Amino acid sequence: TDPCNPDSYYDENTGIQLSRFTFSSMTPPATAKTDDSMIHFIYQGTSGQEIHLGGSFTNWDPWIYVMQETAPGFYELSLPLPSGTYYYNYYLGMKAVTDKTNPKKAYTADGRIASVITVN
Repeated sequence: TDPCNPDSYYDENTGIQLSRFTFSSMTPPATAKTDDSMIHFIYQGTSGQEIHLGGSFTNWDPWIYVMQETAPGFYELSLPLPSGTYYYNYYLGMKAVTDKTNPKKAYTADGRIASVITVN
């Protein structure tokens, strides 16, 4: 057994004491409006990247907002956006990536696919 893991059990079939690890069934975080009227953007990817956020609220400039890595592979940024519908993407360099945590997608007027969020 793992001496650093207090969660173990005796397997009667093999006669061996085994360590076990229980995975959390917690829902992963997603882009959403928070209680303080901020939009909390979350990107899930590989750790150690530089992830930018751009969209209709930045005139599609991908260099204005840099997301912070808050846990390995989780990048976050909160913005105060007024009421309206916004289109956005995450950027890895110049490559645009839609938000995997947001199922709402649309084509913009210039033909790019983007994630969509509506602020009430």
